[in-house]
Amino acid sequence: MNQFDELENACSIYLSASHLTPNLALKEVYGAICGEEKRRLPSPLMIREIGRKLLKKRNYTIAITLDNFDKMNGVEGFLWNINNLMENFSRVGLILISTSEAEIRGLVGRRLFSRLRPEYCEFRPYDADRLYEIAEQRIRQAYGKLVISEEALSTLCDFVANECDGNARYLFKLFLNSADITSRNGEYKISLKTVEEVIEEEKKLILKSKLEEIRSGPGGI
Repeated sequence: MNQFDELENACSIYLSASHLTPNLALKEVYGAICGEEKRRLPSPLMIREIGRKLLKKRNYTIAITLDNFDKMNGVEGFLWNINNLMENFSRVGLILISTSEAEIRGLVGRRLFSRLRPEYCEFRPYDADRLYEIAEQRIRQAYGKLVISEEALSTLCDFVANECDGNARYLFKLFLNSADITSRNGEYKISLKTVEEVIEEEKKLILKSKLEEIRSGPGGI
C-alpha cells in the first residue's frame, strides 16, 4: 500500500471495519474521492457522485482496503456498493483483510461472492525470529533504546509464536504489560523474570478462556 501511494494519479483508501458502519465506510471513500460533503447523503447518492467524479479523472487508480472485514455489521451492503463501482470503473480495486478464518462466501452470500471474484493471498503467522526483528525495531523507535533484555524479548517472542499464532499485536500487548510492572517496581529495563511472570498470568487467562468455551459449548460441563 505504501508503494501504491507513490504511483502517479493513485489513491489508496484504508478503512478499519472494526470502527465503521457500512454508511460511514462509504462516506470515507466518498470523502477521499470527492472531498468532504457537509450534507448527509444516502448511500445511492454517494455512489452516484463518486461515479461522476471518476468520469472526470484520467489515468487514475484507486485501491479501497477494508481491514477486518468480518467485523463490520452489514458488510454485504458496503461491498455491493463498492462492487457497483468496480463493475463500472475498471481501475477501482478492493482489498479485504482479516485475521479471522471466516469464509467471505458465508458473510456476503453466493451472488455477491461470484461478482467479486476474489483472489486469495494468505500470509503465514510470524515466527519467533521475525517477531523479534519487528519488536526490536518498534521498541527502539518508541523509546530510543531497547528497554527490555534480549533474553526477555526472545522469551516473549517464542511464547507468542508458539502459543498465540505469531500475533504481533498480542506481542506488544504483553510487552506493555511487562513495561507497566517494571515501571511500578521502579526498574528501568524489563527483565526475564518480569516477562516470565506476565507469560504465566497469560497462560492462566488462556486456560480459563478455553474452559469457558467448553462449558458453554454443546454437552458442556
